[in-house]
Amino acid sequence: MNAQTKKSPAIKGGEVREKSSVNGEHYSNGTSNPLEEFLQETDNYEAATDDGVFKNEDNGLYFFPFMKEGGINKEIKKRITGAPLKVLYGFSSDNLKEGNFGITVEFKNMRGFTIRANIFNSQLQSNGNVVRSQLANLGLEITDDKTQNSKDRLISYLRAVRPANFKTVVTRTGWKGLTSGKPLFVLPQRIFEDKNNEYIFENESINLSHIKTKGTLKEWQDHVSIPALSSSRAILAICANLAGPLLAISNSMIFGIHLKGDSTDGKTTALKIGRSVIGYSDELETWRSTKNDLENTAIANNDLTLTLDEIGQSDNLRDIDTVVYSLFNGTSKGRMNRLLQSKPRTNWRIVVCSSGEIGIRDIRARLNLPDNAGAEIRLIELPSNAGNKLGVNESIPAGFPSIGEYGKTIKENIKSYHGTALEAFIKSLIELLEDYPVDKIRRTLNEEIKTFKQANMDPTDSVQYDRVAESFGLLLCAGLLASGGFGNLLVDTDKLKRLGYSEVESITGWKPEQVREAVTKCFHDWRVNFGSGKSREVDAIKEEVKKFLVENQQFFWDLDAPNARSEGEGFKIYGWQKKTTDGIHYWVKPSVLDSLLLKGRNRKNFLEKLKESDLLIKDQKSRGFQTVKSINQKPVKVYLVVLKDEEEYLEEQENGEGKVPF
Repeated sequence: MNAQTKKSPAIKGGEVREKSSVNGEHYSNGTSNPLEEFLQETDNYEAATDDGVFKNEDNGLYFFPFMKEGGINKEIKKRITGAPLKVLYGFSSDNLKEGNFGITVEFKNMRGFTIRANIFNSQLQSNGNVVRSQLANLGLEITDDKTQNSKDRLISYLRAVRPANFKTVVTRTGWKGLTSGKPLFVLPQRIFEDKNNEYIFENESINLSHIKTKGTLKEWQDHVSIPALSSSRAILAICANLAGPLLAISNSMIFGIHLKGDSTDGKTTALKIGRSVIGYSDELETWRSTKNDLENTAIANNDLTLTLDEIGQSDNLRDIDTVVYSLFNGTSKGRMNRLLQSKPRTNWRIVVCSSGEIGIRDIRARLNLPDNAGAEIRLIELPSNAGNKLGVNESIPAGFPSIGEYGKTIKENIKSYHGTALEAFIKSLIELLEDYPVDKIRRTLNEEIKTFKQANMDPTDSVQYDRVAESFGLLLCAGLLASGGFGNLLVDTDKLKRLGYSEVESITGWKPEQVREAVTKCFHDWRVNFGSGKSREVDAIKEEVKKFLVENQQFFWDLDAPNARSEGEGFKIYGWQKKTTDGIHYWVKPSVLDSLLLKGRNRKNFLEKLKESDLLIKDQKSRGFQTVKSINQKPVKVYLVVLKDEEEYLEEQENGEGKVPF
């Protein structure tokens, strides 16, 4: 308030008098702000300025001026708004560097709906037109006609009011204070364990209306999760939607599951079954967004699962690797604010559930781009068809005459029962974190992940397999936690009863062995789809180089021919070749490797992978990968590549094997 610094008719000169009187009320000598003391003793006055006070009455906000002789003139009042305008609380961002202080107001608009609006302090420091327009657009009737020479009473009120309490605004979901012993979990409709009501969720730029609850947990089990036991893919999708809150606890890397298959496989239905853990919406989000849009969506869905349907509809097919890496990197790009200062980077943790009739490998093949296994181990591609001619299902759930009838019913069921599983899971995790330190829970989860990897991997499997197995291991942990699979240490029946879930024995209604069987099957189906236990990059580069050499044999000069050419004379020369007892030797010119094979990839990494594939023969005398070969009695630097199974490879190509199925 400005009562002390500006002259006021009620408080002459803004000074404290030995004995002041305002409306008959006396203030003792030494009061620091007699106007505030007066307001505290006078009910229903919300704020004061240097020339009057504001009061909300039944039909609006009013301004009462001070009288010259002191006190409030209750006979003269000016109506500011057509409905009471209450300031509920002050707020600030949870990012202290950003600040973003302001107030939250509440009023009934001209149609009678209760509206809340956030007004930033910076907006109140301008001429007020932005705030007046904002509130008018929301339906507030503003009766104070501001003229050029008159005071803006509406803005004066909002500047002068002092909120009774403050809240911290959070703009994304997920954990807060995970290691503090008093963790909170933020959802749009509720902040778990915010016992002092200190936080509020606000994010108008992202639609999170799908995060909601309907029905009871028991109804969700009976009508959604238990029938889903007929599909390993649906079980995996449910586990994936439970796994989001575990990423921070287990310190796991961001990953995603991509169901790839025909449009009739039921993959979108499987995604919706999984999403029923969190909530429901008629339509799923799609990949058809810019990279920045997906970043913002990921930030808002922090510590949850983001569902994206139809990767083939992405507007960024050529840059799909970049989009995937950006989404799974978990850190926003560095950007500038309006003052050209660097904005703080924002982090997120998410699990992604995706689907499409094509996958990353198919997209790159269509665009004639080299294989990129790195993107595929982040967005793990799993065939949507479970192999039993029932699409994503291995069997038809009991009580349904056909898979088609089940599909129709389950779509209706998830509309009526959703969101309760996530809330029960979060409550259970919070109680768990209050009983045990995060490190102990993390060790328990990581031991289970390690056991899964040991049971399902070969010693010769590559690092890529290890990373994917770790992701499947976390999905298993999520399913076991929600199914009573960790014994008394984690979520058990007694804990669920204490949390208000007396009708159920676990969150999913499944048996732990059912979860383990489904996750293991999906991992092995991924393994078959992905390829050999070696690095996919090695396999892809090996296949690419073999194909290049076979298809371009005519450009490799016979080394034993008379006057073997060392340079092109009117036609292309890629190198030289010679048949031997152990295969065909190709001496490839470095310029050919750079211009036709690398395709923008790192040369050293490409050559290392080629050597790992056993195609590239390295000269032991050379420190690098090149070999010196004598051509026409002149030393020439080349790369020696040996094809040992060229005839078998040619036969495969003639039979159409290895082609991308479009």
